[in-house]
Amino acid sequence: FRSLYNITLKIKGKGIKYVLGILYDDYDNINSFPHSNYPKEIYINGIKQSEVKYAYDFEGVNNTVTLTWYNKIVNCVNMFKYCHDITEIDFSNFDTSLVENTGYMFSGCSSLISLNLSKFNTSKVASIHYMFYDCSSLTVLDLSNFKTSRVSSIHNIFSGCINLEYINFKDSK
Repeated sequence: FRSLYNITLKIKGKGIKYVLGILYDDYDNINSFPHSNYPKEIYINGIKQSEVKYAYDFEGVNNTVTLTWYNKIVNCVNMFKYCHDITEIDFSNFDTSLVENTGYMFSGCSSLISLNLSKFNTSKVASIHYMFYDCSSLTVLDLSNFKTSRVSSIHNIFSGCINLEYINFKDSK
């Protein structure tokens, strides 16, 4: 029996949409979410896709995507970078206990309005720089369970979050 770790996304609109982070400059793949960290399975509106890739062509206006891993990952840097059409992300079924870097994780997610990080374990995270950069549709962010005792890089974490009105943060070192 193998453990499953899932992240659920809601994506708006028809057409080609990113479900995993990429960098617009294809020549600089070091700044995209590494293929080695890609999920093992992707389901779109309940249908398993034959191939795991960073973008898909959606037919519906409101779409649900489930990303499934069989193992825990250490690096979430650029995970959803520039995924402009994601409106919701739910991490409640994803184990982040080994994650060390969340830099640029949601950077450029300009349509993101709901982010469930209630079980997001940050006890090993050292870098959260640009994590929410340009998440311009977020109005509320609950980081009440974040542990920051190991964090050494936080620059520009909320830069560009022009509609962010409330952050619930209680560092529980």
